[in-house]
Amino acid sequence: MVEEGLFRGAYPTTKNFRFLKRLKLKTIVSLIPAPPKKEFLEFCEEEDIISKHIVVPKFKEEDGKVVFLSSAVCAILQIIIDSSNLPLFIHCLDGAHNTGLVVMCLRKLQNWRLTNIYSEFTRFTRDPRVSSTESEFVESFNGEVIIPTEVPSWLWPARITTHPTIRIKIQAPTKDQSKKVKTEHAYWKEPESNISRKISALALEDGKSLKRSQ
Repeated sequence: MVEEGLFRGAYPTTKNFRFLKRLKLKTIVSLIPAPPKKEFLEFCEEEDIISKHIVVPKFKEEDGKVVFLSSAVCAILQIIIDSSNLPLFIHCLDGAHNTGLVVMCLRKLQNWRLTNIYSEFTRFTRDPRVSSTESEFVESFNGEVIIPTEVPSWLWPARITTHPTIRIKIQAPTKDQSKKVKTEHAYWKEPESNISRKISALALEDGKSLKRSQ
């Protein structure tokens, strides 16, 4: 458990569904290359869980390079700090680096010390060290995070309007925040310049950038 109502792990298989069912989840965020399997989507449908699939390349330990853009992490953070999405389970293929990077940025948003952020991260990885590209990403992470109107109490001790290292923007209330689709797919694409390992994020909040199915 990351925080109350926020859980992390590896890709769930059928043997994990019984445990996930006990968590009474509202949302599952999948940071994986391919669409979730049929049995996974059927489980979400049966348990009335919203599945948010964000297509993220597999992390390669041999090069240790980050596969996210800062803007993508900001959009994912907006999902996991929205109280209406909790309880929430976030996962990648192995539950380590990609999920861990998002959690590290969450901890930075919570004003954790870097030493504590890295210590927690390495509890879930094979290597007891944080790669230089991952640490550089976290230390320089200052993208704009949209703060939902309702956030969990564990985010900050008190509501804030500014952050010492991250740009935050308070989301304005909308007329209807209750309408949610059962499955969302957000896709990444290689830039036209085809620069190796550079990945362009399509904004999650832009309806034109999402493929949705009811």
